[in-house]
Amino acid sequence: MIKALLVGINKYGHGHDLQGCVNDVTIMRDILIHRYKVPASNVRMLVDHRATATAIKERLNWLVTTATDKDTLLFWYSGHGSQIPNQPYTAGNDYEPDRLDEILCPVDLDWWRRVVRDDDINKVLYQVRHRMVLILDCCHSGSAARSLSSPVTPRYIEPPPDVISRFGSQVDMTRVSGIAPPKVTTTSGDDLLAALFDNVEPGGNIISEDKYIRHHLVKPNTLPPNVVVITGCKDKQYSADAFFGNRYQGALSFMIQKALLQADCNITYRDLHETVVALLKRYQFSQDPQLNYADGSDIVDQIFLS
Repeated sequence: MIKALLVGINKYGHGHDLQGCVNDVTIMRDILIHRYKVPASNVRMLVDHRATATAIKERLNWLVTTATDKDTLLFWYSGHGSQIPNQPYTAGNDYEPDRLDEILCPVDLDWWRRVVRDDDINKVLYQVRHRMVLILDCCHSGSAARSLSSPVTPRYIEPPPDVISRFGSQVDMTRVSGIAPPKVTTTSGDDLLAALFDNVEPGGNIISEDKYIRHHLVKPNTLPPNVVVITGCKDKQYSADAFFGNRYQGALSFMIQKALLQADCNITYRDLHETVVALLKRYQFSQDPQLNYADGSDIVDQIFLS
């Protein structure tokens, strides 16, 4: 059985709103329920004001602790990412040499306690006794920020000055501009592929910026063998938000969902990754999604969410 937690945040406020995140997860919910036949009770969503740090951590705990050995788990996050200084070294603390923690940005972000750190994610991964898939469409997921075509809006929130001062060195931060979130557009049933993905081209010019962002939210070299992670792009790239036909979506999310439906949801992680890479090139997006899994693991050649 498949169990899923889908988190999408558009409405951050304070000039940090995004466009396509809620659409990303709403459409994925439809795919899970109508194509994968997942019971609605097995799919939990957190969007906008409900996606607090506490709620995300509590739902992640629900995802892992209520699963059986036969379950496959999916955690999908679309929203801002950022970095904060790592805690000073103490016994038992997960100190990082770069002195930075990568974070998912909840809607109630306070830059200290109300954050979802990379440490929080990795603790969850090592509790998992089943297959688990993470789709991270945000800044610092696979070393990159997420940007928007016309105007550009990186999925990165700049820490406030008091937080930046703790970094100990000058940090290149990109300010974001406020954009009103769109209406959620979705559908259901067998018309999903035709209604949402067939013959749809991105609108406007896709703008790529060469900002060098180095760090990973999930450390690929330390993944358990039963976990696979797909992230938006690699170093020196941004993942893009773009307008597809009648809605905004993340380019990574759009291409994954399109590939799944084209393959009638029967595609391996490796083939899914290769298909998404090819689709992004076809649509002229300059980003390379990353497929992360443990060395020697065979999960990459298993069917997505099998």
